[in-house]
Amino acid sequence: HLSGQQLGKIRAFFGNTAAAGGLLNSWKGRRHFTLKLSAIEAMVLAAVPAGTELEFEKFLTHWLFERCRIVAGREGAARAGMLMAFDGTIFEENERRLADQMRAAGLLKVFSDATRMVSPGGRS
Repeated sequence: HLSGQQLGKIRAFFGNTAAAGGLLNSWKGRRHFTLKLSAIEAMVLAAVPAGTELEFEKFLTHWLFERCRIVAGREGAARAGMLMAFDGTIFEENERRLADQMRAAGLLKVFSDATRMVSPGGRS
């Protein structure tokens, strides 16, 4: 059994760690989950072995949703049963923006046939 003070310290540790790692929008105040570049880079480094690539759709579904339980795309939203409560285009837009951010950071390559591949790029 933990005291209220002990629980508060655990909550503060989680919140501060999530904010530092790029999973929360701010350190204090009204907070919500987000994926900042530092969190995306960490997930790509964890998901994709050095010298390899992973299809973006598999990164979204197999890594982010199945492994990390993060709903970032339409397929994850469908599997989580969220499409009954939310418009699916919200998740399509999230997916597009995530791809744009990853591409700008050098973590995503888009080929002429619209294939999208995730890789750590020049990061090590």
